[in-house]
Amino acid sequence: MSYGTVQAGLIRAITNQAGFSCDNVIANDHRSLGDGSTSHAIIVFGGFSRQETSIQRVSHVWNFNIELYTAYRGEIAPTKTAANNNFASLLSILDQYPRLADTTGVLTSFISQAGPLEDPDSEHNPGQFKQVMVVTVEEVVNPNRVE
Repeated sequence: MSYGTVQAGLIRAITNQAGFSCDNVIANDHRSLGDGSTSHAIIVFGGFSRQETSIQRVSHVWNFNIELYTAYRGEIAPTKTAANNNFASLLSILDQYPRLADTTGVLTSFISQAGPLEDPDSEHNPGQFKQVMVVTVEEVVNPNRVE
């Protein structure tokens, strides 16, 4: 169990949703934003903490930022509606798959924070509406203790 395992589970859970595939759910790579897709979810590492829950069990808490992009298609109202629908779909999919599609060791996951929808005229996301949400994933680990 590791960062890579949990990240892959998060990507797998998101790609279970219609409209998202391995082509537009990507880890740490913004280059795909120019490929013409109407929406993208980019997974970025957000933080890590470790808690010892017993002598034989440790809890890893991972935070991931999901940067959800919806391409501007000429009219603001329908694009904002599409962006809001994408957010609602991601929230729903994580409610349906809190263990990230049965990823080994994952106890639960949830959207712990979400920012406002950013307009596409921002210098950091031209042509794209952007919304950032923080997903918290708790993973249970049984460490191999020598002592």
